[in-house]
Amino acid sequence: MKDANEPLILVCDDHRQSVSLALAALENQGWDVVATQSPAIAYQVATEMARTPDLILLDIIMPEMDGYELTRKLQQHHKTCNVPIIFVTCMGQAGEEVKGLGMGAVDYVVKPYSVEVLRARVRNQLEIAKQRRRAVECECQRQRAIVGSITDGVIILNSAGVITEWSSQVEAICGFGGEEALGMHITEIMSPDLRRLHEGVIGETFSGARPDMYGKRIRSEILCKDSGYIPVEVSIGLMRIGEEIAITVRDLRPDLDAVDEGRKRAHEAMSAMAFVLAKQAAEPLAAARAKLAAVGDAEAVELASDLGELANMYDYLSEIEALGSHADPINTQVCIERAVRVCSEQWRKHMGHGLTVHVPPLPPVRAHCYALDSILHGLICRAIQSCTAKGDGHEAKIVVSALADNGRVCIDVEDNGGRVADAKKIFESFHPKSQAEAGGPPLYICKQLARRYGGDVALKTNKPSGAVFEVWLPVDGVE
Repeated sequence: MKDANEPLILVCDDHRQSVSLALAALENQGWDVVATQSPAIAYQVATEMARTPDLILLDIIMPEMDGYELTRKLQQHHKTCNVPIIFVTCMGQAGEEVKGLGMGAVDYVVKPYSVEVLRARVRNQLEIAKQRRRAVECECQRQRAIVGSITDGVIILNSAGVITEWSSQVEAICGFGGEEALGMHITEIMSPDLRRLHEGVIGETFSGARPDMYGKRIRSEILCKDSGYIPVEVSIGLMRIGEEIAITVRDLRPDLDAVDEGRKRAHEAMSAMAFVLAKQAAEPLAAARAKLAAVGDAEAVELASDLGELANMYDYLSEIEALGSHADPINTQVCIERAVRVCSEQWRKHMGHGLTVHVPPLPPVRAHCYALDSILHGLICRAIQSCTAKGDGHEAKIVVSALADNGRVCIDVEDNGGRVADAKKIFESFHPKSQAEAGGPPLYICKQLARRYGGDVALKTNKPSGAVFEVWLPVDGVE
């Protein structure tokens, strides 16, 4: 090849003489000409050479692969699908010419041909191709200007899914500079769970098999340099820039933070309302309970008991609201030891021995000491009730253990009192099994207390042999 600025023409004909005639006709015209007698080599040159041909001249009748088949293969490859093709053949029948043009050839030249006519037709097609490239370049510039004005991040990919451009907005989202990102495959920065999806969607978008994906928003995750995978929303194939596509990326963290803030405010409003209801309902509930208990009827007594539980629930809701959201560093081990000491006295009355405790040195958690005391009291009392329900012949055991892991302190209360019935509803408010007869707040209250300080209470294990309830709270100083 000569000058990279000269138009590149690829000639393929299985006859040496025809190749020589074509080269003689096209030389000294300011064009760079590459010729071969093998269709397979022509395909390889066109698709793998650093420069893509500006025009291809093909014979039709060739032994290993005819011109029609080679044309189909070239049209299916992303590098050569838009390269104009001229058939140069001895097949002069009108039907063949119609067939060739119908396959997408831009012109059809019959052998023997006039050298001047061939040159004129080649020149015309090169000029048309030049104008088309200019139009594409202008469109690319226009679309890049649009991309530059988009407030979301933009990643531009080539047909192999390799990143060729990386906007400053994406850099701000992910922390990777443009030089770091260029040359990476898009799946290298996508969540491992979604890589297969992205590989398929991007490939199908390039091939045109999924036109419905253009502009469609997909929830995904992208790799952030400092904080792992973060939630984003991507639009694949929103616009094509030449042979590349642009993917817009929007950081969803502000949206999720807003949702969390909304939930927090709603929870605070519900807590305030519960506090008001608790104050207003306390006296009527106490009066109704006393009247029912005085009746002496079994159903009335049971109803009075239920009203008592409801009154207790309201009392706890009032206490939660009174605590507010203020939190201080509290000594986790002291709280655990205090709760175990209080509950052990009740445990010895039933079993004659204390609770088993496995608690290593723990960092302080950020909460209210009353909240953690209440949670542990509720969980241990529930375990006591579960074990005592098994009867005197049951060798009951309760184990309290704790560990610090990943910025939180996790405390487990394990018993061998059997499976928890109706486990899916055990944390619902006013659930009949939520509060232990042995005392302590209901599980619903325990959960709300933990959540108020950024933690939670959950049924960790539920087997016929027993259950494990877990409470976790954030370590002080860990956001």
